[in-house]
Amino acid sequence: MSARDVKVLERITTALSDAGKTQTELAHETGLEKTALSKALAGKRRLNLFETAAIADVLGLTLDELVADDQPVFAMRATGIEEGVLNEAQSECARIVEDFLTLRALVGEQR
Repeated sequence: MSARDVKVLERITTALSDAGKTQTELAHETGLEKTALSKALAGKRRLNLFETAAIADVLGLTLDELVADDQPVFAMRATGIEEGVLNEAQSECARIVEDFLTLRALVGEQR
C-alpha cells in the first residue's frame, strides 16, 4: 500500500467519524459490501475510482478533497524529491488514468 493510499484511508476514516456514521452505514449508502469496505479501510483491499467517488459523495466531500496529495507530481520533480517517491506518484497517476479510461468506456456504453 502506498503512502498516498494510507492518506486516503485516513481521510475517509476521519470524515466517517466527523459525519457520525458507522462503516455499516457507509457501506449501505454507497452500495458497497460491508466486508469489502471493511477490508479496504483496513488496508487489505484497494478501493477503485468508483468506490472512492461514492464514498466521497456520501461523506460530503469532493473526490479531489479525498485523494488530493499535498504536492502534485510536477512539483515533486521541480523540488528534487526522492526518485522512489516520484516513481510511486507516477504509478498512481497511471492507475488514475486507467480508472478514468474505464469510467469513460462505461459511460460511453450507457449512451
